[in-house]
Amino acid sequence: MNILITSAGTRGYLIRYFKKALKEKGKIFAADCSKYSPALYNTDNYFIVPTVADENYISELYKICLKNDVKGFVSLNDVELPVLAQHKSKFINKGIQLIVSDKRVVDICYDKYKTFIFLKENKFIFPKTYISLNEVLMEINSKTIKFPLLIKPRKGSAGLGIKEVNNIKELQNGFNEKENLIIQEFI
Repeated sequence: MNILITSAGTRGYLIRYFKKALKEKGKIFAADCSKYSPALYNTDNYFIVPTVADENYISELYKICLKNDVKGFVSLNDVELPVLAQHKSKFINKGIQLIVSDKRVVDICYDKYKTFIFLKENKFIFPKTYISLNEVLMEINSKTIKFPLLIKPRKGSAGLGIKEVNNIKELQNGFNEKENLIIQEFI
């Protein structure tokens, strides 16, 4: 059983785990957009591919899978998941198990505001989350929420782009509704 791991990056230890689990009953391939990805060099073979934003990304992965008899395929980068989920059936139809949730689930998980809505509708505990500066300002005035607050990209991962704000001026300077940001209570 050959397995392809995309966005291998620096996670050589994961490549080694997969190799150990296969016990030489298959090969581990990796793909990354950078030849400087150290994990590539722990595999049986690797491929340099375009970034996930490139229109040829999916077709390149598909060719790699078919040419190398790949039966399992997993990404180590959550930025790829929405694109992979959208094309999941293409791989499954050729007997390639693409390990990614359905598009609906990925869309909820990748969008922090949709995650908030899902948590609220399903009665989970969640941090207060806003996409409207005016709504936050009203909540601050009514003392329903207080500083510090976080401003972060609505989509994204790894804590990239998060800003802590401690007063109204920082909040107003740091938040622009056109930038697809959310405001969240600091917990």
